[in-house]
Amino acid sequence: MAPKQEHLTLLAEVAMLYYEKKMRQSEIAAILDVSRSTVSRLLEEALREKVVEITINYPWQSSAELEAQLEERFHLKTARVLIADYKDDQQMLEGLGSLAARYLTSILRDDTTIGVSFGKTIYHTIKAFRVEPSPQRKIIQIGGAGNFDNLAIDAVGLVQLLADTIGGARHYLHVPMIVESEAVRNALMNEPAVRKTLELASQADIILIGIGGTGPDLELVNPAYQVVAEPTDKAEPGYAIGAICGQIFDVRGEPLDIDLNKRVVGIGLDCLRTGKRVVAVAGGQRKALAILGALRGGYLNALITDERAARTILEADRKV
Repeated sequence: MAPKQEHLTLLAEVAMLYYEKKMRQSEIAAILDVSRSTVSRLLEEALREKVVEITINYPWQSSAELEAQLEERFHLKTARVLIADYKDDQQMLEGLGSLAARYLTSILRDDTTIGVSFGKTIYHTIKAFRVEPSPQRKIIQIGGAGNFDNLAIDAVGLVQLLADTIGGARHYLHVPMIVESEAVRNALMNEPAVRKTLELASQADIILIGIGGTGPDLELVNPAYQVVAEPTDKAEPGYAIGAICGQIFDVRGEPLDIDLNKRVVGIGLDCLRTGKRVVAVAGGQRKALAILGALRGGYLNALITDERAARTILEADRKV
């Protein structure tokens, strides 16, 4: 056994004795004939090297009242609203992911086909799944990819992670999300392999999307795509308010007639309007208007959001 592999095995054995067998560090030290401080160091290393991962299943609660209001107002099949009992954005993302995974688990079958977008909420949703894998499922990339190291914004990585988590065959789009011209985009969309994958995506039982927002501290499109899109928080027709799969729309949900939207490779917004179950996972008060635009555009029929965003959405819908 290679030295590195041997050391990882030692970390796993120490972690098993401590976390599963509930042995004290002094007892483990006696078994291994090492000091207690060495055992403590090995346990810390096991966490750092992800030999051990600790999951806290926080009892996230939802608001039935706000869910009913959103479902009625926007004709949604389902709404789930996370009660705002969190300290920061990271906790909110984890709560939304847990709530979304709980909902998706309730409708997941052994042969479900799922189309997957990208984003932090999608990542946290996938990480929160606790289901038995099934090889009959299909996991489909619904938009082109960027060359990212960050799994949370990497469509290819999220397809792989979801397939590893719940099982199923992977269907990738081997194209960038945004290309240099409309002509290149049209040529790629007509490629047989791309067309076949997007046809599968359009017929998916579930399409899982995030919603991007605008504003001074929200990036509409990640700069790694080398796309310049001037952010604005103007809640007026014709101004960028949000984006789904790289396609930008205004507060009415109308796609903007801009060059950027003509260079996006992936499932179209019109296709989302006719999807069987399009589940958007997005939250935070700053994204409320982007979510409102997506709701008005009819790009989703199931929403997982948080209490602050939900209240702002309902209030803004009466005013904007």
